[in-house]
Amino acid sequence: MPKGKWTPPDAGDAPQEVKDILKEVYSSVRDKQADEGGDIEDPKKKESAAKQAWAAVANAGYHQDKDGKWVKKKKEMEEEIVIDAFKAGKYPQGIFTTKELAEITSTYNPENYEAPILIGHLSDPSYQGKSTVPAYGWIGKVKMVGEHLKFVASQFSEELKDFIKKGFYKKVSAAFFQPDDPNNPTPGKWHLHHLAFLGGTPPAVKGLEQIAFTELTRGLGVEFAEVETAVE
Repeated sequence: MPKGKWTPPDAGDAPQEVKDILKEVYSSVRDKQADEGGDIEDPKKKESAAKQAWAAVANAGYHQDKDGKWVKKKKEMEEEIVIDAFKAGKYPQGIFTTKELAEITSTYNPENYEAPILIGHLSDPSYQGKSTVPAYGWIGKVKMVGEHLKFVASQFSEELKDFIKKGFYKKVSAAFFQPDDPNNPTPGKWHLHHLAFLGGTPPAVKGLEQIAFTELTRGLGVEFAEVETAVE
């Protein structure tokens, strides 16, 4: 059967992935219409195909913001991963009270700077000389609970999750931008830089809580057990 002269909807300056989705879905609907017979050039059929194609784009997480810029919403995780990563205290880098913790909580905005989750710190010899390092996840939110900072992951590697459950990485260490760091996204204030998972590295902070995995679909609360974790 003839496929007709169908042209995918115009996506303008949309990312290539958006254009590919439009083309794939639009072509699929066109081919189905051709196999079923009838008027292949029916405008209503083309309009229906276009709606299905744009719906697929939306399902993939793409949309345009108020300025017309294309953005992609991250897929919601089935589990909420909360990491107890830092607490008030005296460190070689300075004294951190609840005031500094509240500052770190308020400054963090993943749309401005999204902190990666790494295995080891960027200062580790294995990272030296590399322009890119693998991110095993990303921090979506920083929460202050009492004298503790807890990080909520927006993305988390299944591989790292498996390592943690097997006990390979029991310690974490948070790294922060200093207030006077020229690369600090919020100059003059402390800001989260990254979170490192550590293997055999001795912890700098003791008494933090174990990482908790809570299935959101079950509406369960976060449960913790006391273990050692670290911060830098």
